[in-house]
Amino acid sequence: MPEAACSSFEPQSYLRDRCKKCFMLRSKHDIVTLNADNKNNTAASFLATKERNREKRRSWRDKSQMTAENGAPEHDCNEDDTISSVSFKSANSKGLSSAKSLESISSNPDSKSMITAISESLDEDERAATPTDFESLEMANLREEVARLTEELNQTRQERQNWTLRSRKNLDDDEKSLLETLEERLAEAESVIQDYKDENAALKCELREVQENAETNRMNEKLKAAESLCEELMDENEALKSDVRDLQQEIEEMQDQYREEEIEEFRELQRELEQNAKNCRILQFKLRKSERLREETQTEKEHLEAKVQVG
Repeated sequence: MPEAACSSFEPQSYLRDRCKKCFMLRSKHDIVTLNADNKNNTAASFLATKERNREKRRSWRDKSQMTAENGAPEHDCNEDDTISSVSFKSANSKGLSSAKSLESISSNPDSKSMITAISESLDEDERAATPTDFESLEMANLREEVARLTEELNQTRQERQNWTLRSRKNLDDDEKSLLETLEERLAEAESVIQDYKDENAALKCELREVQENAETNRMNEKLKAAESLCEELMDENEALKSDVRDLQQEIEEMQDQYREEEIEEFRELQRELEQNAKNCRILQFKLRKSERLREETQTEKEHLEAKVQVG
């Protein structure tokens, strides 16, 4: 991007002292902006001065023609016009000198075109004016002025060339310093990145150790919990075994007691059975005895009935 296109300074995001558009330093950017303003102001003032000079030359030629037509003394008019022309030319020369000085300060590249325009205007004045001795002297003075301005132009070109070389040298120095600064920052960034990598590796190792320790601790906790659970289960198992033994002993005792009661009941039933059998035998004996008595009674009854029937 050309320098003239950059109207205002906009800092970069990573380099605050350089312009984002033209990549120039802030100090040089301000100088270039000031030179551009001076250049524009100088060009405007030079154009205005040139226009005024043309108007004055035009009025001076009109005045000369009017004097010749009216038949006025040519010597007086020429003298007055010569004085005014001398003063005008001197002022014009001073204006051109001051304009050229400003151009040398601001390093304007259009100095050659300006001097060419001045030379053309002087040639037009030479062709338009009446060839007199004084005008010839004035033309000689103007030629000397043109030679002086040409010399100043050469000096200005030399100054511009020197300034361009210095600017390039300063720009190269600035670029070298910027490059060195960026290289230093790059080295610092690489060292910081390496430090971060080392720190990251160390943290990863520590994290791995912590995870391994955490896993070991977790397994140890699980093992301790399992051991405590096993101990509790073993204690509960022992308690259950003791309860089972107590129940078995109680069952055996109940069985023994039941067996004794059963034996005792069996014996009681056996005694009752024997007593009932004995009673049955007695009743059978009594039954047989009663049957014999009944038979005897029946026989006696029949005998008696028979006797009654016979008798």
